[in-house]
Amino acid sequence: MRAIVLLLIGTLATPSYGQGPAELGPNTNEHPFQCGAAFAIMAKVYQEAGDANKAGDYQTKFDKLVD
Repeated sequence: MRAIVLLLIGTLATPSYGQGPAELGPNTNEHPFQCGAAFAIMAKVYQEAGDANKAGDYQTKFDKLVD
C-alpha cells in the first residue's frame, strides 16, 4: 500500500512536459528595468545617509535610463 501511495504522489508531483513552450514577448530584456530599480534604491539610500553627491550620481544614472 505504501509503495502505491508513493508512486501516486511521485506521478502527481512530476511536472507535465506535454504543454507547449511559452512564447516570449517582444521585450524580453529586463536589464534596464533592473538597473533602474537598483539606481533608484541606491539614490534613496545615499540620500538618507546624507551623501548628496553619490545620491545625485545614482539619480542621474536612473534619469538616463528613464529617457
